Amino acid sequence: MKPAEAKRRLLKVLREEGFVFVLSTVDAEGRPHSRYMGALTIEKGKTAYMATYSEARKLDHIRANSNAQVLGATEHFAEIVAVDGKASIENSLARKKAFWKAHPGCETYFSGPDAPEFTLIKVILESGEYSKTDESYAPVEVTF
Repeated sequence: MKPAEAKRRLLKVLREEGFVFVLSTVDAEGRPHSRYMGALTIEKGKTAYMATYSEARKLDHIRANSNAQVLGATEHFAEIVAVDGKASIENSLARKKAFWKAHPGCETYFSGPDAPEFTLIKVILESGEYSKTDESYAPVEVTF
């Protein structure tokens, strides 16, 4: 598979077909921390947004070290993606309202898009890999 097709498929997994997502950050001692995340939105093919609580430990990691990785997979792990990028904290009310509208399940965890505990993590995608099980998991590298 050519890199352009791998990038298209990678973004499709993140946008539409993702079954599970993991965000990895780096703590103050340089150790990785990974956790499952709920909803994920991709914007303009190069920026990912995820919701979290404003007091989450991962935000301290991001403040200290912006390096992050987003992993995603389709159901039964038929397609697997890994994307590296730079994370930051996004608190724009307009952005939070758009995310809330796209992911109504947020109401399970937060009282509304303007709730002080509702925060977005923004990851500017830099590079990544796309793998497909019927192609022996041979990863194809992509850049953004």
